[in-house]
Amino acid sequence: MLKKYDQPISSVLNPFITGCGWAAALIAASALTGWLAGLDSLKRIFPDLAAMNPATAVGLILCATALLWLRRPEMGSGGHGGIRVFPAAVSAGMAMAVGMAVLVGHLGGWDIGVDRWLFRGSLEGATGAFPDRMAPNTAFLMALSGASLLITATGKGRRAFTVAQAMAAAVLGLAVLVLVGYAYRTGSFLSGSATIPMALNTAVAFLALGFGAFFLRPGAGLAAPLVAENVGGILLRRLLPAAILVPLFLGGTLRLGETRGWFNGEVAFSLLVILVMAFLSVLTWSCVAPLNRVQKALVAARDEMEARVRERTAALTKEQEMLNVVLGNARAHIVACDTSGRVVLDNRASAAADGWSLSPVPRERWAEYFNYRHPGNRLRLAPEELPLFRALRGSVVRGEELLKPDGQGGFRILTASAQPIADPEGNPLGAAAFVHDITEQRQVDRQLQRSQRLESIGTLAGGIAHDLNNVLVPVLMGVQTLREMSQEPDGHKILETVEASTRRGIGVVKQILSFARGSGGERVEMRLEGLVDEHVAMIRETFPVSISIESEIAETLLPVRGDATQLHQVLMNLCLNARDAMPAGGKLILSVRNHVVAEGDPLIEGGVRPGAYVELAVADTGEGISREHIDRVFDPFFTTKELGKGTGLGLSTAVGIVRDHGGFWQVESEAGLGSVFRFFIPAIEDRGVAERVVERRERIGGNGQRVLLVDDDPSVLTVTRGLLERYGYSVTTAGNGLEAVACFEARKDPIDLIIIDMSMPVMDGPTAIRRLRELSPEVPIIAVSGLPENRLEAEKASDGTAYFLLKPYTVGVVLETVRRAICTASRCDEPDLLGQT
Repeated sequence: MLKKYDQPISSVLNPFITGCGWAAALIAASALTGWLAGLDSLKRIFPDLAAMNPATAVGLILCATALLWLRRPEMGSGGHGGIRVFPAAVSAGMAMAVGMAVLVGHLGGWDIGVDRWLFRGSLEGATGAFPDRMAPNTAFLMALSGASLLITATGKGRRAFTVAQAMAAAVLGLAVLVLVGYAYRTGSFLSGSATIPMALNTAVAFLALGFGAFFLRPGAGLAAPLVAENVGGILLRRLLPAAILVPLFLGGTLRLGETRGWFNGEVAFSLLVILVMAFLSVLTWSCVAPLNRVQKALVAARDEMEARVRERTAALTKEQEMLNVVLGNARAHIVACDTSGRVVLDNRASAAADGWSLSPVPRERWAEYFNYRHPGNRLRLAPEELPLFRALRGSVVRGEELLKPDGQGGFRILTASAQPIADPEGNPLGAAAFVHDITEQRQVDRQLQRSQRLESIGTLAGGIAHDLNNVLVPVLMGVQTLREMSQEPDGHKILETVEASTRRGIGVVKQILSFARGSGGERVEMRLEGLVDEHVAMIRETFPVSISIESEIAETLLPVRGDATQLHQVLMNLCLNARDAMPAGGKLILSVRNHVVAEGDPLIEGGVRPGAYVELAVADTGEGISREHIDRVFDPFFTTKELGKGTGLGLSTAVGIVRDHGGFWQVESEAGLGSVFRFFIPAIEDRGVAERVVERRERIGGNGQRVLLVDDDPSVLTVTRGLLERYGYSVTTAGNGLEAVACFEARKDPIDLIIIDMSMPVMDGPTAIRRLRELSPEVPIIAVSGLPENRLEAEKASDGTAYFLLKPYTVGVVLETVRRAICTASRCDEPDLLGQT
């Protein structure tokens, strides 16, 4: 800022040194020219004054040459000018040698004859008289100037430059002394000898050389304060030249006036006092403006600095706020302490979880503050076992599992990592710990493992269901065939009982398969009393005998439209929760009744639509649910069970199923008095008992059509073949897809229909269907499987043209499907279809 108000000395210093060098060189060259050309006016400034010695002129030219060689701003305070240093050093050394030689002659009292030796008498012939010897003070200044320039050229470091500047300052002082002597006619100032004074032009030349040599290396030594870009440097540069030159000018002027008779000594002294006072006043006044500018610059610099500080403070505050927001929203608990154990950083998550602030906490109290527990025994960790404490001791902790009480009787699962903190030099600063809550993640992992287990069970159940369906096909079809053949009423009753048991087994297989695979079927019209009866029968076989199970079913219930598998899942979840709530036994009641939500019912305000519903309730006499937990029972991952005994996903899944059916929930519970969970499913219009389609005893059979029957189960082949042949079809059998393709290719007569199982060894059903379609695209195909999802495989393999039979099937269904497929392919008039049983 100060450079704005005072011109930097660096911009004028090099031209000033150059001017000093050329001034000294021109003065010396002028005097030497006067000697060579015989022009007395060039040898001296005034006619009555001493002339510059020619040897002095040569020495001054050598010093000026060295000064001009050395005036390079890029050399700086400690550099050298490379190739320029050598000629400068030679020139300065020669000048110093000349001065020393003359000075030694004066001190020894003999004339060495340097002048005559240098010019060899050439000047004597040109001028008529050889010049006088070099004055002793001139020789001293010559030697001192040469030495100063030589040290500047060859020296290194601030000490060398300080010595050189001190020599240059001595040259300045002696030159000024001679000038004062001339100004005041003081002969003793002109020379140490009365006969050889220093010439006035010589003193002026040395004055120029002294200034130039003094400022050659301004960055170091005595010149540094003068070139400093501060208030002191500015004042020195203004006051010092005036302090030297103005008194010299004033004194010379007064001395001249007194000599010329303009005024006497008393008047001269009075004028001197007045002029000095005026000079000092003007000088002081001239310093006021720059000082005021400097003050303004300092104020402006202060204001700018304060503005920068405020701006930087605001930026740091913003960064700190951003850091606090980031740390505050981080899900990890981040805690840092210094080497003494004082907490210096704690994000919002950690403060909320641990309940503590940034107040210093002694390390011996960390165990109480953090309250972390061992996963195995759930005992509190000692201070030296805490991850932050171990990191403070220099250890690195990675992913260590811990427990922490959640304040509700349970524990949260945490993983902790910690490490020491050091500065870039490796000095310890403290330690930091990062704690992640993985409770939800662990619950999701358990749920995923459970889903994977259920998927494996579903795959196993699919294989078992396929085998059981193959077992039940001949039983069901055989019973129906025997019932038609039997004429005894008692035999009919026995066969009806066997058929009913077989159908019940078929239903159990379907239910197990649906539960295991977690997939429900389509929503159909159904009645919930059958669902409750089946469920009560199931849980009575599996629940402890200490739990009494009852059902209360209203006499007249409206039908609903729903997914039986999903509703079974809801009931199962409620019953399992009731069982867990009664570890010592109790009573479990399942009830179902009609319920109407009328206009004006408070439930409507909660989003429930008015209308008829079927209410299904599960009541138990167990432990119940406290009031603070009752509103959270449907939240995902919330559970009142101990760690590892519940995921908290059962009720959230159940409520999702009920809402997906358009229903709603009600919960009543009190700690120690049991619970009642009610869910409501929208009812549909009651159309009475669904009409049953009764099989006709007289079935329309075939007329010799050729059927290729493919199945890997011999019993299924035998029963199905016998049935089809009894009703007029010609049947050829194959045990797998490869045999079926071979039979089809080797046939003599065309095949009218293919019935093929989807799951077989060697070549499965889909592959065989594609191969048979390539051989005969028109032949009708009926795909058979015990797994409903195989319908899609059959449609994909046959481009959507195959019929599908789900095992186990009845006689009527088989005959109906066979007749429909043949009639569709041959475009015959289709007879009345038989009803399914």
